[in-house]
Amino acid sequence: MPWKDSADFINDQTFDPDWGAGETFVYYSNHGTGDPQTITAIRMRRSPDEFNRAGAFEGIEIQEKDFASPPAVGDVVVVDENEYVITALRDADPYNLTRVLVLNRRQRAPSA
Repeated sequence: MPWKDSADFINDQTFDPDWGAGETFVYYSNHGTGDPQTITAIRMRRSPDEFNRAGAFEGIEIQEKDFASPPAVGDVVVVDENEYVITALRDADPYNLTRVLVLNRRQRAPSA
């Protein structure tokens, strides 16, 4: 199936840091109290009016193989100084991408 080969190639390139796609997030397990772990994810961008607004929901896609233990509802991801709490996870698709719904909880204080 030529389309599947193309989709596999795009998926592989999306998660290749040298290729420059995807975004870097910092993930905190255990409801935000675990050790920070850097991950690469795809963010489903919204309009600028909704972007990074407290209380806004966003979707990200991750590869669970990047995690020591599977992410869970209540865990936290941080990007662009905004803290998002995981509110829902969907089963992985055929390309091993898991859609994660996150809620922008607040702007995180910069690390010292």
